[in-house]
Order: sequence, then C-alpha cells, then structure tokens
Amino acid sequence: MKDIKLKLLILEDNPIDAELMVRGLEKEGFVLEWKRVETEKAFIEALAEKPDIILSDYKLPAFDDMAAIKLQRQIAPEIPLILVSGTIGEDLAVECLKAGATDYVHKSRLSRLNLVVKRALKEAGAYRERKKAEDALKVSEKKYRTLFESSRDAIMMLAPPNWVFTAGNRATIEMFKAKNEKEFTSKGPWEISPEYQPDGQLSSEKAGKMINKAMKNGSHFFEWTHTRFNGDDFPATVLLTRIELKGKKLLQATVRDFTERKKAEEDLQRHRDHLQELVKERTSELRESEEKYKGFFKISKDSTFITSKEGRLIDFNDVFSELLGYETREELQKISIPEHYENPKEREKYAREITKHGFVIEYPVNLKKKDGSIINTLITAVPVKDKTGKITGFQGTIRDITEKKKMEEELLSSNANLKSMIENTDDYLLISDEKGYPIIFNKSYARIMKEILGIEMKPGIKPHKLLKNRKDKAWWENLHRRVLSGEKFRVDYQINLGKDNIRHLEISFNPIFKANKVVGFSEFTRDITKRKQAEEALRQGEERYRTMIEHANDMIWTVDIQGCFTFYNHRAEIISGHKFEEWKGKSFAPLIHPDDIEMVGDVFQKTLSGESQNYSVRVNRKNGEMIILSVNTAPIYEKGKVVGTVSFGRDITEQKKAEKILRKQLKDLEIYYKATLGREDRIVELKLEINRLLKKLGKEKKYGV
Repeated sequence: MKDIKLKLLILEDNPIDAELMVRGLEKEGFVLEWKRVETEKAFIEALAEKPDIILSDYKLPAFDDMAAIKLQRQIAPEIPLILVSGTIGEDLAVECLKAGATDYVHKSRLSRLNLVVKRALKEAGAYRERKKAEDALKVSEKKYRTLFESSRDAIMMLAPPNWVFTAGNRATIEMFKAKNEKEFTSKGPWEISPEYQPDGQLSSEKAGKMINKAMKNGSHFFEWTHTRFNGDDFPATVLLTRIELKGKKLLQATVRDFTERKKAEEDLQRHRDHLQELVKERTSELRESEEKYKGFFKISKDSTFITSKEGRLIDFNDVFSELLGYETREELQKISIPEHYENPKEREKYAREITKHGFVIEYPVNLKKKDGSIINTLITAVPVKDKTGKITGFQGTIRDITEKKKMEEELLSSNANLKSMIENTDDYLLISDEKGYPIIFNKSYARIMKEILGIEMKPGIKPHKLLKNRKDKAWWENLHRRVLSGEKFRVDYQINLGKDNIRHLEISFNPIFKANKVVGFSEFTRDITKRKQAEEALRQGEERYRTMIEHANDMIWTVDIQGCFTFYNHRAEIISGHKFEEWKGKSFAPLIHPDDIEMVGDVFQKTLSGESQNYSVRVNRKNGEMIILSVNTAPIYEKGKVVGTVSFGRDITEQKKAEKILRKQLKDLEIYYKATLGREDRIVELKLEINRLLKKLGKEKKYGV
C-alpha cells in the first residue's frame, strides 16, 4: 500500500520520539499531515480537527494515556488511538486496551507501527460503516413497525400451545369491532367465529386443523367465517404464516374482509344473463362499426394512413395531405411514401422494426414536405395482414413534433451549464415532459438503461415502452402516472445481472410545476448497492458478535445506572446457576456476599464516574455455593454520557484455594529453614523451593540464589 494520506495526531513530550514515528510511517508510504501535543488542553483542541489516527505515549509530565483514552472515547470514539510507549508493561498495556485503546506498540519495536496503523485504519472504516448501517436498521425497524400499524389488512399474532391471540394491529381492532387490543387478545380464533363453519365443521375443530397445516407447511391460505364482537358474522380470507421470533415458532394471521367482494360476485352472477342478451345486440353494432371507423378515419385530427408494404398510399385522411403540403388527394397518391423520407434507408429500417416487433410506437422519422422543407415526426403503426398472416402493408398515425423539437433545442442551448452539471454527475438523471417523453438525460442514465434493461435511449421514446415483460411495463407506467398526477415519491429497484451481481437502485420522482400545472418530471436514480451490502454486513456482524459473547469463556454482564441487570451471557448463567430472565431488571446486590457489598458499591460508583475497575468479589450461586470472581468493569457511554457498566468476570475459586495451599507450604518451608540453619546445602535447596513457590503466587523471588 503506497501514498496513503493520513492526518496524524501525536501525544508525546519527546520531539525525537515523535520524529522517529513519523519517519517510520513515511518510509512505509504514508503521506502525513501531523501535529504533536503534550497537554490535555492541546489534545482536546486537536481532537476537534478530526485526525485520522492518534499515537500516544503512556505517561507525560502533566497528562497520561488513561486520561487521553477517556477523552478520546468521550469526544471522538471513531478515531483509533494507538499506545506507543517504552516504559509501560504488558499488564498496563492490557488495561489501556480494555479502556478503549485500539492497539499497543513498544518504542523498541517501531517497525510494527506500520502494520498496526493500517489495521487500525481498516477497523475505523469498518466502525463507521457499521454505525451507518445501525442507523439505517433503526430507520428500517421504525418503517416496518409503521407498516404493521398502518396496514389496511388485519394482522395478528398467535402463540402456542393454546394458540390464543397475542397481538393485533389497528385494522384488527376496527375489523372485529373490539374496544382495544387487550379485549381482542383475550380470545382464541374459535371464540371470534360462529359455532359452525359453512362446510358444517365445528369452528373449534377446524381452527386446529388450519393451524396444524400452517405449522407443518410454513403457510396456509383459506376462507373463514368470523364473528365481530357485536355479534355480526362476516366472510374473510385468512393467510396463516409460520414465523420464528426470538427462537419461538409463532403464527402470523392476515385477515381480509371480503364482504363487499361477495356482494360483487353475486351482482356479477345476476348480470351474466343480461350480458348474454347484450352480446346479440352488440354483434349488430359491430357490423355498423366499420362504417363508423371510416367516418372517424376521415374526420380524425391526427395524420392517419394505410400503405402497401412497398410504401404506396392506399388510403389516408385530409390531415395527412396537409402534413406533407399537398392540396389534393389525387396529387399525393401519385407519390410513393419512401420519396418523402429525408433518408430513404430509414424507411427500410422502419419496415424491419414493424416486421420484427409487430408494431412501432412513436418511431422518430424526418420527412420532406412537397416544398422540400424538413419536418420532425413520430410514427405509430402496425402491420396489415391477409388471411394467411402475410404482411401486405402498414397502417397508423403520424405526429408532427417539429415545433416541440425546436423548443427542446432552445431549452437545451439556454441551459448549457445545467447540461454540463447533469453530464458530469455519477448519478442517473432524466427529465421528461408532461406526457412522459424524455427531454434531457445524461450519459450515466443512458449507460444504466443499456446495462440493466438493454434499452438504447433516444429522445422522443419512452424507454419502458420497449420492455418485453408486461409486468415491468405496467410497473413503470404506474410510476409515471403517479408523478404526472403531482405526487413526489421514491422507490427502490432491484435487478439481478447474473453471477451474484445484484444491483440496488434508489429512484426519486419529482413533478415539475408551472403555474400550478404539472409540465413534466425529473427522475433521479442513485446506485445504493454498497449501502445495501453494509446493511447485510451489519446483520451478519450482529449475529457474529452475539455468538462470540454467548460462547465466551468469561462471564459477561451489563447493568444500568441503578445497578439493575440489562444483560448477561450464557456463561454467566452456567456459572451462577441463575437464568437471565430471572434477574432481568433486578439489582445485582442480592448476589454479592454481605461482607463485599460495600466494596462493590464503591467500585460501581467509580465506574459510573468514568473509571475502569479491577477487583475480586465473592458471589452466591443459586445452589447456595459461594464462588470468587476476578472482575474487570468499564463504563458504557452513549453520546458522551455514562448509561451503565459492562463487566467481564472469571471464576478464580479453585485458583484461590491453590494459593492458600501454596502459602501454607511456603510457611512450613520457612519454619523448616529456620530449624536447619547452618546446613548450607539444604539452605540453598530451601531458598530455591521458596522462590519457586513465590513465583507460582505471582510474587518476586525472595532469595538471590
């Protein structure tokens, strides 16, 4: 990795040591903008400048690394802090890491600083992405909760083993005419149903069968007759879906009242006979339609035509004659249509398009009038076929867009700066007129339409009209209809390009108003694939860290500022014998040995003031046994304020017993030593044995032998 630009803050009282750190990093390819400070005030001011990374000595004349870590965690927790010291021991380094330092490098091994800095930068980037994804998940959770509450369908939850209702949204309460959710959840499905269903089965028995099918197959859809709380029966469709929430299998029921649909079906049946009678009448009307069509052909304000396959005019209206500048039909009939194409090859291309697709919609063609002037037109046409299916000609309409084309060119020329801005953005931008025809689109938009939808963008063509899938066409048509009605909205669009290449697009539609009238709209598209991937990473990360905590060898627990448990892991449950649900929201005090409660209270208050603590404490297990824990406790911050504590505990009961035995052995040996004073060889052996026992106790040796 070369030429990495880095804004560096160094907390160091020795300028030479700071220079050594900088030179070492610059030698590895870092381009540094750095500052050295050595006081608390200067450190706080430098944090406001948002450095990329902090290198800190442990002990300064007026400021130490623990205080620096505390300030960094409060002011800028996203900035990594690396401890660089030549005096700190391994135990103290571990304490700094637990307090919030990112890593530790000894000054005698500055060659490691390059790798440690790179790893810290990578972790800092991951922290920012995770924070962003967490915020997005909070918004998502709120959105889905809103969807649940605002759904027009009745959505409710059922829980085993009795399968009574445990929750219901607002639509549920309204549909069943219950006073509130509490009244509704006091019932089971068979209690808000008539005694028998329409097929003669008891509601209580049939409900059990429907629930069993849903639990077995994952979901089950069926019709059901329900009873409202006021006693009225109504027909409904029910979709039971098996879900898993917090490790428990539940059922979600979505109920839709189709009383109105039932009435509509009955009305439809009543009208069927009547419609059959109307068919006969309609048949005779169709015979007359041909004459009406001929009349419409003559009076239509659009230029309509019928030509042979080669381009000879068979029929056309007067508007068509006026379009091409001819005064009489007879004069125009002597001319072949290909002669009126500015580029005759366009006629061949136009014919191929109709033959290939079965139609052309608003196909752009430049035509020559009788006087030689050029007009811009859009042709919509379909083929004419004989009884064998052979194409014998074409029929359709022509629309003159010459004036509109001039207006578009004037608009584009008067907005050169806007066009430059549009073309240079990485996002995809389209501006369309009041009928949905593109006026302006940038290269990015044309590229994405080609890449994702396989569409060549051209002015005057609605791109979604060229899609082959009817559902896709209808989806885009609905979006255009909404924005042209004045609605401003945003949608997400997902497409699979194969080989695990899934693209996520966010599309914003904004109507363009003029004099309170919609005259067009803008379509702004942004690629949000990376954001979606970050959300997925957050979900996977949450699962990973939860697994790590739940399978840790140490006991891990958190309490709020009142000292009540908010969490403890599976290891804590095993060692203490207490299930978390038994102590959730309860004080830790009853679990502490009475002689240690005052000491633990002092530790708790110091931790709430922002100091990390190490201590040993006696704790009562559920079976009455007492165990000894070695505990590390640190404050939990939210927005710079302590909101609780997190603790890591390890059972050292057996270790304490072993230490007690070793101390007794040590005492016995010292007594023996005094009794054998003067026996030099034995004395040396005893001294060595005493030193060995002291080492096991974690103490310094007593004798220099």
